[in-house]
Amino acid sequence: MAKLAKQSKRKHLPDFLMCLSFCLLLIKTDAQNVFSFSSPTDFPAEAAADLKYLLQKSSGQNWELVSGQNIQRGFILSVSTTGSFKTGESCIITGNGKDLLQFQSPTINGLIFGVYRHLRDLGFKFYLPDEIYTIIPTGTNLFVKQTKTVTPHLRIREFFGTGGFGSGKTDIDRSVQRDWQIWKWRNGFGSEFPLAGHVGETFNLNNAATLEKNPGWTATPIKQNGQVSINTKLNYFNAAAVDFFTNWTIKKFTDKNYKLQPAFIRDMVSVEPADGGDYMTGTATVNGVKLNTVSDQVFYAANIAAEKLEKKFPNNPGIGVNLYAYSQHADVPSFPLHPRVFVQIIPYQFQNIAFGPAFIKRWSEKAKRFGLYDYYKYPDSHNDQPSGYTLDELMARALHAAKAGSEGTTYETSYSKFSTAVQLWVLVRYMADSNSKWELQYNKLITDLYGGAAAPVKKLFDLFYRQSQFNAGQLKTSINLVNEADRLNKDALVKKRIDELKLYLTYVSLYQESQNLKNGTLEQRTMPVFKMAWTLYEKKIIHSYRIMQLVSYGFLNTPGANAAATQRHQQLHLLTFPETDEAKALWREPVSVSQYSEKELNAMFTSIEKNIAGHSETSISNAEPSIILNSIKQSFKPAQQLHVQGDNYARGYFTIYSEKQTTLTVNYELSGGNAEPSATVSGTNVDYSNVLDKKITGKTGSFTISLSPGQSYYFINAADKTTYRMKIDLNGAWLFYEPAPRGIMAFINKTGKFSYEPDAYPCYFYVPQNTTEVKFKVQVNALAIYSPDGRKVNTTLLEKQDGGFEIRSFKVDPGEQGKIWKAVVSGNYNYQMLNIPDRWFLLQPK
Repeated sequence: MAKLAKQSKRKHLPDFLMCLSFCLLLIKTDAQNVFSFSSPTDFPAEAAADLKYLLQKSSGQNWELVSGQNIQRGFILSVSTTGSFKTGESCIITGNGKDLLQFQSPTINGLIFGVYRHLRDLGFKFYLPDEIYTIIPTGTNLFVKQTKTVTPHLRIREFFGTGGFGSGKTDIDRSVQRDWQIWKWRNGFGSEFPLAGHVGETFNLNNAATLEKNPGWTATPIKQNGQVSINTKLNYFNAAAVDFFTNWTIKKFTDKNYKLQPAFIRDMVSVEPADGGDYMTGTATVNGVKLNTVSDQVFYAANIAAEKLEKKFPNNPGIGVNLYAYSQHADVPSFPLHPRVFVQIIPYQFQNIAFGPAFIKRWSEKAKRFGLYDYYKYPDSHNDQPSGYTLDELMARALHAAKAGSEGTTYETSYSKFSTAVQLWVLVRYMADSNSKWELQYNKLITDLYGGAAAPVKKLFDLFYRQSQFNAGQLKTSINLVNEADRLNKDALVKKRIDELKLYLTYVSLYQESQNLKNGTLEQRTMPVFKMAWTLYEKKIIHSYRIMQLVSYGFLNTPGANAAATQRHQQLHLLTFPETDEAKALWREPVSVSQYSEKELNAMFTSIEKNIAGHSETSISNAEPSIILNSIKQSFKPAQQLHVQGDNYARGYFTIYSEKQTTLTVNYELSGGNAEPSATVSGTNVDYSNVLDKKITGKTGSFTISLSPGQSYYFINAADKTTYRMKIDLNGAWLFYEPAPRGIMAFINKTGKFSYEPDAYPCYFYVPQNTTEVKFKVQVNALAIYSPDGRKVNTTLLEKQDGGFEIRSFKVDPGEQGKIWKAVVSGNYNYQMLNIPDRWFLLQPK
């Protein structure tokens, strides 16, 4: 038996060895099929996991994540400061064409940009957050044989949604926040260097004892009622105070442990004072520099800090200081700026200096380094509704700013797929990848995402993103377009995308209904908006966190009709606030109670058509003045002169359309409590090629404006305590306002009196062809409407809104379409056209 056993073992030994060899071969083959993604230890784990997912989906191979290893197959990411890097986000990509790709950058941000840029170049598309909007190519060689350097087109390409994501109480796993961050990385959003904001508050808190011992160092006492006043301003007229402040702000660089980076790396610290006013008044000369304005004070300190850094780091010009140009120090200083001073200007809000393009022009001539901070459809102003600030204007502003020398823009906007993200994706293709043919990118997004249903979605998106107004008529049109897209579609994935558009339109409808006082109490009107925001939270269709906050603040800030109603509002504020500690918070209720079910959502979408049945389907025509001139010329000619008055409380404006190159003559008078009254007249033509920035001073004067053919926009910014009167000879140019200028300026007739009559005030508007009904918004029914033949028309009340506003409409007969109508307001009341261009002409009847 022992002999037989030995023979049996010998007999099966070859089989065992063969099996062992086969298993080892399989192990070796499996190892060959695994690729590695090697990144530095401080590379974001979320980005590494996302890249692993994308690479596995594209290649069909297994990928493993490793840190800091010198692998043989896969992607190697490493930080290196030796190489031909243009900026801190430059990335050198080297591939062997087979199985290895190396990324080198001086910063982690550069590695993130470089690896995702490589994927975008290979055809990966990251149109919107969530994988249903992500296109991952397969069968593509991920390891292209190449050696190239990629650098973001602009150094600053950042955005954030107003209100952020909160503490995480409503997003416990931070999945919503993570999804937006990954989407930003995928598309090239980011910044080469951080720009800190206000540091004056921290300076005051950290140095209160020293400032209290030196009361002459601050413009007002550092302590009020025994407490540190964090908004106290420095006494910039005191050289010792400026020296102390600037030493404190640059202490990061003077610390012995500061690690000096290569010369091409930017590193900034803020010298921005505390928010608010109470600067030193008057003028002074400090170290030979005359400080006449608040801007002079603030930027003088910036120069002092920059000079100190220049002395300490003469070979590192990227080390510098940054601050805003806004509020009381929005204007340029009267002296040159040090090149190490980076200025973040806010051209379109929070400044009363000049119209945005002119403001940019002024700063581009003063600062060597500057960038923008801008606002784009943030929820507090637009409530994540369609339309408003158009994609065309967004891109025009971005292209102009970059051409003027801006290093990029930080946008305060919304985390909303369909209110802002589509436009932001188009924008970042330019900011990150230098693709200025934005309309091609916009159209490709629609085609790629909606396939056979792209045609109606294109019309829908044009309503959303390329029109300035959106009301119930456009909502009805949108519903029909989405239904048409649904009928045309045959693809399951596209179906999911169309369904999200339906959800968005359901939210839009709920919000519009919440503005109609006929729909009940504040609670009855806005709680559906709150519940919808919570329902859509994880889908990211709207910026749910902020919308929930706004509904909650609405209850907090609105008294009820009686004490009980006010108490109920206070209670609802606590129950709806997304940061509340209330155990009975409405968003803590079971999903079956706190959110709408799929069945309810479908029913709500279906019911929209019923709710807006009384509204005609409309599409706002943004007819250019050149298109409607023939209608105007039949009965009218251009007004000869514009005569207006305004002051520093509201920025005046007017729009000109000129059929040829011509010149306006402006005669002005300045008065008021300002010892040296002044104003700025600024503007531009449509393509920003003819920018005007004209500062006027003295009690009287005149100047001319050279007009390019086509449309131009002009604004009047009066200095503090300044009142202006202007007579503008129009010289055959057509003048109009968009929107109506009621309350912005006073219009003066030939007798020198203020008037809302057509001889002095822009009363004429154009009703496009195929418009059967015009809807408008007005306070207390104060607008009298007259047809082209002079007949006063009757208007119909559609709904009432807060503030005494009414939505009204009037019918338009076929023979009255494509013609000029007239509207006369009876007093100082607001009004706005809703489904036709809100454009008002100053005309002279023939």
